[in-house]
Amino acid sequence: MTTAGDDAAGGLSRALSDVRGELKARDQAEEALTAERERLRITLASIGDGVVSTDAQGRVTFLNRIAEVMTGWTAAEAEGRPLTEIFRIVNQYTREEVENPALRALREGIVVGLANHTILIARDGSERPIDDSAAPMFAADGSAMGAVLVFRDVTDRNRAHEAQTRLAAIVESSDDAIVSKDLDGVVQSWNGGAERLFGWTREEAVGRTLASLIIPPDRLDEEERILERLRRGERVEPFETVRMRKDGRTVEISATMSPMRDDEGRVVGASKIARDVSAARAAERALRASEGRLRFLVELAEASQESTDPDAILEVAARLLTEHLDADRSVYAEVEDDSILDVLGDFVRGVPSLVGRRPLDGLGVELGRRMRANEPFVVEDSEVDPATRDSREAYRTARIRAAIYVPLHKKGRLIAVMAVHQASPRRWADEEVTLLRTVVDRCWETLERARIARGLRASEARYRAIVETTPECVKLVDAEGRLLQMNNAGLAMLEADAESAIGHIVYPAIAPEHRDAFIAFNERVCRGVPGTLEFELVGRLGTRRHMETSAVPMPAQGGGFHQLAVSRDVTERVQAARALVESRARVEYAVRLSGVGFWYSDLPFDELDWDPRVKEHFHLPPDARVTIQTFYDRLHPEDREPTRRAIEAAIQTRTPYDVDYRTVDPATGAVKWIRALGGASYGPDGSPIRFDGVTVDATDRKRDADRLAHLLERERERTRLLRRMADAALAIHAAGSLDGVIQAVADEARRVVGAELAVTSLTHDGAAAGGGGERRPRVGRLDVPFVGRDGRILGRLELGEKSEGEFTESDEAVLVQLAHVASVAIENARLYAELREEDRRKVEFLALLAHELRNPLAPLRNGLQLMRQAEVPAPLAWARDMMGRQLGHMVRLIDDLLDVSRINQSKLELRRARVSLDEVVATAVETARPTIEAAGHELTVALPVEPIRLDADLTRLAQVFSNLLTNSAKYTPPGGRIRLSAHREAGQVVVAVRDDGLGIPADALPRLFDMFSQVDRGDDRIAGGLGIGLALVKGLVEMHGGSVDAASDGPGLGSTFTVRLPVSPEPEPDPTADPAATAATAVVPRRILVVDDSRDSALSMAEILRILGCEVRTAHDGVEAVAAADDFRPDVILMDVGMPRLNGYDATRRIREAPWGRDILVVALTGWGQPADRALSRQAGCDAHLVKPVDLSELESLLADPPPRA
Repeated sequence: MTTAGDDAAGGLSRALSDVRGELKARDQAEEALTAERERLRITLASIGDGVVSTDAQGRVTFLNRIAEVMTGWTAAEAEGRPLTEIFRIVNQYTREEVENPALRALREGIVVGLANHTILIARDGSERPIDDSAAPMFAADGSAMGAVLVFRDVTDRNRAHEAQTRLAAIVESSDDAIVSKDLDGVVQSWNGGAERLFGWTREEAVGRTLASLIIPPDRLDEEERILERLRRGERVEPFETVRMRKDGRTVEISATMSPMRDDEGRVVGASKIARDVSAARAAERALRASEGRLRFLVELAEASQESTDPDAILEVAARLLTEHLDADRSVYAEVEDDSILDVLGDFVRGVPSLVGRRPLDGLGVELGRRMRANEPFVVEDSEVDPATRDSREAYRTARIRAAIYVPLHKKGRLIAVMAVHQASPRRWADEEVTLLRTVVDRCWETLERARIARGLRASEARYRAIVETTPECVKLVDAEGRLLQMNNAGLAMLEADAESAIGHIVYPAIAPEHRDAFIAFNERVCRGVPGTLEFELVGRLGTRRHMETSAVPMPAQGGGFHQLAVSRDVTERVQAARALVESRARVEYAVRLSGVGFWYSDLPFDELDWDPRVKEHFHLPPDARVTIQTFYDRLHPEDREPTRRAIEAAIQTRTPYDVDYRTVDPATGAVKWIRALGGASYGPDGSPIRFDGVTVDATDRKRDADRLAHLLERERERTRLLRRMADAALAIHAAGSLDGVIQAVADEARRVVGAELAVTSLTHDGAAAGGGGERRPRVGRLDVPFVGRDGRILGRLELGEKSEGEFTESDEAVLVQLAHVASVAIENARLYAELREEDRRKVEFLALLAHELRNPLAPLRNGLQLMRQAEVPAPLAWARDMMGRQLGHMVRLIDDLLDVSRINQSKLELRRARVSLDEVVATAVETARPTIEAAGHELTVALPVEPIRLDADLTRLAQVFSNLLTNSAKYTPPGGRIRLSAHREAGQVVVAVRDDGLGIPADALPRLFDMFSQVDRGDDRIAGGLGIGLALVKGLVEMHGGSVDAASDGPGLGSTFTVRLPVSPEPEPDPTADPAATAATAVVPRRILVVDDSRDSALSMAEILRILGCEVRTAHDGVEAVAAADDFRPDVILMDVGMPRLNGYDATRRIREAPWGRDILVVALTGWGQPADRALSRQAGCDAHLVKPVDLSELESLLADPPPRA
């Protein structure tokens, strides 16, 4: 091989001038070159690449060992050969030769790299891929000396690259997401699968943390735990989790992670493979849901099949559907008229039931539209869904927040709707909507089957009931005549029971004369030919029945037919038919004898068909031809038009024709009364086609009717007279007073008889009936006496100037009866007047008695009040208090007596005000407590908590309950129990006073509240009474619009008195009312004149007033009072009313007439205390009115705070 050293040596030859030196230098250079060559050879032999060198002509000058192996040429063999022979290269893919890079390097003087995909073909034809480069070698003068070609076998590298390429292709084309990340979770690589799975591109993902890309916030802890495991070099086995896509949707994945290590085995990152398992999991869920739906549908089918009750089927279906969908309500409804939902059943959990009828559009127009369009209607949140905007209030009322509605259409018509409701928002799955469509269809079909089955059972039951209850014989007979079935009616006709008849041949029961026909009939029906037959059936007891049978063939199990027949017992009909024939003959005979004629006519009227009897009625011969004109000509002229109208009305209104008219014989003028009856017949189109009927000679009947009408008119006149007499008697007896009776007698006499003048007169001495008692008829006048029961003449009644005609005997008889009634009424009126007068005197006596009793009580009370002003020993104090109690009891007895008297005279007036029941009862208890405590009784009061208001007189109502409490205290042995309770009841308050005392006998209860009524208790007279207290209670309660009753289980079992009073409605509160109580003012010393004809009363009252610090004088009659007042000039006069010489009223008037008497305070002091009495006092000029005996506190209050002057 030629080297640079050879060229240098050649260059040395030119230096011939210094040959020796040059030779020496060459020797040294050659030694150096040899050494350099050796180093180069060793270097080239030791490197791993093949090395080839060439000279400037491209001939091989050197091959190292690697080049020898790769080319198949040794260095010796190759030396001097062209490089293209030794180093043959082609393109890997095109197989075309490739320009040798060494030659190009020589030519262009540049370093040239070999193109990729180059194949070196060795001497033996073997091929290997290579990667090479070539560089030119230059001499000192810069000329090209050759080239060096360095190449290497890249087979392993290519294989690795191919593997890597294949792996990259696999990674890139994989549907799995393959990602690498460092130990901080930062993405290093991101394949196409990752892009498709997570939505992030490779450029967007690389360099960012997975936590910021795909880890949901609730899974960050999971990612951190995974990184910790990877840092420890642990492999994360496949697990399933949830990741987040770029668009925010979640995706279910199965992930595997492995740590990545560097060459030294350190963990530097991790690879992650993630597979989308959403579809698989959705499929699994769908499969589970499908399995659940199938199980649900199977369970629904099984549950539905177990019941034939539509209501039970609906209940089960709604319950199962609600539980399966975990909903709050399931509803099934059927649709009426395309507009009404009839909810037949539902199942609810925590929401109200919707069973009932409601409009289809009640939950919005859109719901109704979808249902009619056979489209489901799905609501996920009714509060935001636009489709529910017009019906949100209805959704809230029904507690529906989310819902599915599915319609069911049959034959193009909406027939049912099923719905599932949720009380909270919910996203519904399509499968749930589909399931609901399936369920509503199945529910409807199941319900229809159940209804059909129920209908069939009901129909079968009805038919069975009809068969069993029908009076006709129903039987099943086979072709041999064997009886297979028969109902009870048939067995009764056969006179046999089922055991002896069923299964036996039926032919023997057929009458011998009909048996062959029956056998032939049975065989014909059993061949499949229906038919009818009449025969006679002979019962086992010998009873013969004529039967009419209708039979049809009924398929038999083994083929052929049985006879199913219904046989009717027509014995009566057959007998009736026979009788009818006979009857018709008799009827025809009877018609001939009855005189009834028959007429027939087609419409419109022309020629008429009359039988001889009708012609006789119209005075025509039997052979006469009759037309409609003949008919009208023979009618009486007055009857023609009414008869024409009657005929037209009967035809037009389809009503019976019934008219009476007269026919006239034109020859003789004879008249007959004829009654005609008939009616029209109509064709299929409703038009009249015939008019037929009968005629009867009614001449005799008409004559009898006229006589009867005359008799009836007379009877009606008599009835009217009797009614007038009855009315007159009622009016006379209702008159009441004697004057009223006399006036009523005169008025009724004029009205009944019709007279213009009536005079009545009464006798007062009651002359005996004799000549004076006889009736004295006069011309144009009637005169009758009033005769009493004892025969005395009570008076007379005279009538005159009758309105029409003269008085008759009938008028006289009527007047006698009227006088008798008047006599009774006169005597009754006089008797009633006497009774009223007696009652009035009794009441006045009681009132006067009570008034007179008050006068002596006044000084007694005054004396007791004086005694209370002083300190006395205990025995005297006890006696004083005892006297005070008894005096108070006496006052109350007198008050009760007066009150009863006033009630009986209707003179008692109530001072009504709004009072509370509590206040009334408290006042009553305060009054009755001394009596109750004196007897050692236990009193319990139980009133309602809420106040009860009454429109009542407080004093009088307290008087009622104090009387009842006192009554219980009287008739209860010492130590008893008394209870007063009250409660509301239907606008009333019911107050009951109960005791455990002596009780009341049952026979005494009805008269217990009568005046002076007392219960007979034998010898037990303790705590007796006058018998006026309960009468007063009853009167006062009734005046308050209430009622009182008593009850007792009998003697010794206590009694209960119950008072019912109306409750007053609550008024509006009075904002001006002042609840503050005013304190009593002390008595101011005054100059007082006491006037009383009872000196004890006057003196005792004067002494009391002096103790109060007043200056007092007394007077004892009216005249003395006027004089004393003029002399004394008092500030106050206590004026008694009833006094001799001059009463208190007149004395007051005289005092008021004097100038000095106008400003004096005059107080009436009397035993009379009713409103009328107080009015008299005011009219006389009194400023106040006190009732004897005067209560000291009331007097003190009056003197401390005088009323305004009268």
